[in-house]
Amino acid sequence: EMELGVVIGNGGANISINDAAQQIAGVCLTLDLTARDVQAEAKAKGLPWTIAKGYDTFCPISAYLPRAGFMDPMNLEMELRVNGHLKQRVNTGEMIFNVYE
Repeated sequence: EMELGVVIGNGGANISINDAAQQIAGVCLTLDLTARDVQAEAKAKGLPWTIAKGYDTFCPISAYLPRAGFMDPMNLEMELRVNGHLKQRVNTGEMIFNVYE
């Protein structure tokens, strides 16, 4: 599953939504990977299954796109292909939570 990674350029915590745009240095694509066999085993035992996402190499990221490379982080087209086959195509405007949230 493809995700949008937001690169924060300035230090800070508890940043308000109104100030969030000034904190974005860029974006990247990430892949949210899960070991389904480990997940199923943990679920069957009634255990948390977050371990299924915690392996080395399980969150690869793309090259970083600096903020100057795009106008609106809420209108970015993202596409995932595996061996040339389209698996996912979305626009950031379709996200449940917007980038600033």
